[in-house]
Amino acid sequence: ISGSNGTNGWYVSNVTVSPVAQDAESGVALLEIKIDNEEWVKAEEVHTFFEGVHNYQIRATDIAGNITESSIRTLKVDTITPVINVSIKGVSGINGWYVSKVEVTSTAYDGNSGVSSLDFVVDAGVWEKYTSPLGFTDGVHTVKFRVTDYAGNVTETLSKEIKVDTYTPFVSLKIDGTSGFN
Repeated sequence: ISGSNGTNGWYVSNVTVSPVAQDAESGVALLEIKIDNEEWVKAEEVHTFFEGVHNYQIRATDIAGNITESSIRTLKVDTITPVINVSIKGVSGINGWYVSKVEVTSTAYDGNSGVSSLDFVVDAGVWEKYTSPLGFTDGVHTVKFRVTDYAGNVTETLSKEIKVDTYTPFVSLKIDGTSGFN
């Protein structure tokens, strides 16, 4: 079996299986493979497994008619990185600024091994587990998300700058001159 190992028993590349059988007495007459509970088929030199969870079994028959079957083996292949969606809610001002509190939410999806973790980092902080929407008030902030699937594939967003200014400008008047009556 050859492929790139991920985590939790998953491969993060396509996997090739090279079935081999030996019989010192009469020799091997037939080598077969059964994939995902389908029918037995003659085994090629190499069989490649792609995305998904696959079961396979190998069977050898010697020239004398003896048959040996391997136990069922499972291969889990996940070569696709997970997907992150980010949503930003707030009242837009001009020049990329928000004029209200901003809420940032994120969701993640992985169609094969599943999402293991969804994390975020704000400004120059450290990665933390994402559990609920993030709220931002006045200032300039950066936020970044990272999702990891159970196979170990990682997707990371680019840093998103969030500029918030909820304060209206202060205006004052200065009057110079000599006051009269009324």
